Amino acid sequence: MTDMAAIGSTPERCELLLIGAGFPRTGTLSIRTAIEAKLGPCHHMRVAFEKNELATWARLSERGWASQKEEVLQLLSPYAATIDAPTMMSWKNLFKTFPNAKVLLSVRDSFDQWHQSVLTTVYLRYKNSRGDPKLQRKTMDSMFGSKGIFQGRFEDKEFARKIYTDFIEDVKRTVPASQLLIYNVKEGWGPLCKLLNVPVPENEPFPRVNDAAEFHVNGARVEAKYFAKMNKRLRTGAAAVAGLVVAVGLGLLLRSKPKVKAKV
Repeated sequence: MTDMAAIGSTPERCELLLIGAGFPRTGTLSIRTAIEAKLGPCHHMRVAFEKNELATWARLSERGWASQKEEVLQLLSPYAATIDAPTMMSWKNLFKTFPNAKVLLSVRDSFDQWHQSVLTTVYLRYKNSRGDPKLQRKTMDSMFGSKGIFQGRFEDKEFARKIYTDFIEDVKRTVPASQLLIYNVKEGWGPLCKLLNVPVPENEPFPRVNDAAEFHVNGARVEAKYFAKMNKRLRTGAAAVAGLVVAVGLGLLLRSKPKVKAKV
């Protein structure tokens, strides 16, 4: 694993070595597992849930990169790499910020395979997202919303196909060939280790995690933990407000209580 101190990454300063530009459902959790074994900490949508970051990513989706850049970079400062949503929606801005980073464009065997996978997992969860406010939905608006990558038309398969194809071509045009890896997880360790400049591990199978069935099970578990934390915060906040209201009310009552004159 790369020594993070050696590359100048600190809790205050972000220094990405690898930027994931691939869409969700392209083996991103498997890739994240591999990256963390060979390079260092890697940001992924699961991290956004586990560390209660959705408010930050929702603001980025609503306000844009220029407004939220410093907050995002502070949030990413512990990581050597990014992959999956929500960071892949900002891959180009991250690459402009870290022009020496490598870029990993993860893909599936075909657009049709990928589109069907997303329809039944990520997009389905987007449409049914819950919470108050709906931070998960706002976070993914950058992909599926009317102003997002797919312009609110992800269910229109041929429209989505063109957007998907144009997106991939844009990555190819933007990133020098020497810094870009177009990668299918079926290729295993070889291409990824070459990109990261680390030895290919012997007798260590490439991680295979988060198929469609696992996505729903793991997603429900992660969501449940996230909303449990949010509800606890809301209950704590409500209790504090209630206590304050009672204290203020009691104070007002004591002030307004008529004074009884002493008998002479």
